[in-house]
Amino acid sequence: SLDSKIRFFEGCFKYKPVIAAPNITFDVDIVDNTFGILDTKRTIVRTVSPTNFGTALDVMVFGDSYVEDGWIATELFRILRLDGYTVNEIGTRSGVLAGTTTTKLEGRSGWTWANYKNNDSVGARTNAFRFNGALDFNQYLTANGLTRPSHVAINLGPNDAGNAVTLYSDTYLDTVITTAKDFLNAMLTAWPTTKIILTTPSPGGLRFQ
Repeated sequence: SLDSKIRFFEGCFKYKPVIAAPNITFDVDIVDNTFGILDTKRTIVRTVSPTNFGTALDVMVFGDSYVEDGWIATELFRILRLDGYTVNEIGTRSGVLAGTTTTKLEGRSGWTWANYKNNDSVGARTNAFRFNGALDFNQYLTANGLTRPSHVAINLGPNDAGNAVTLYSDTYLDTVITTAKDFLNAMLTAWPTTKIILTTPSPGGLRFQ
């Protein structure tokens, strides 16, 4: 049977489908902080034949250490190319892990939404989106000889949450959300036709008031 049960805050499995076995079914448990099961839902992932879209995409992936590692962008680009897309990778940096060092991206370990919006640099990492003390996404393209992205995938958020012990107030969360909105609005003003895919993953055990 392909049925599996996942009972982890953070975990994953890989499944390579074949058309002869088109679907994978698994149960997802919602648990409390003692791993007591609060609810269970069954999910079916359906496999379909690859579709060759034959479309060119200009894709930027940016965020924190999860992006800087290189695997998120590398895997995304691999999947898009398997689907027949021609992918132009947009970025001034490359992945740092083996197998990703030729992947173009905008990843900076430890960075937050506030860092990307307000800081010219943090430690040894400079902010490619800021010029003369302000965000300037079109100057970012001009200065680096890059094409405006058709799609931007953003993986950012865990560093805004800090650790898994502190209780964060609504006021703090409102500040993080406002900062993220300001950044995204500036990007969309400069690149109005760009499609943004936003993920804000949280580490296991994250706590809010």
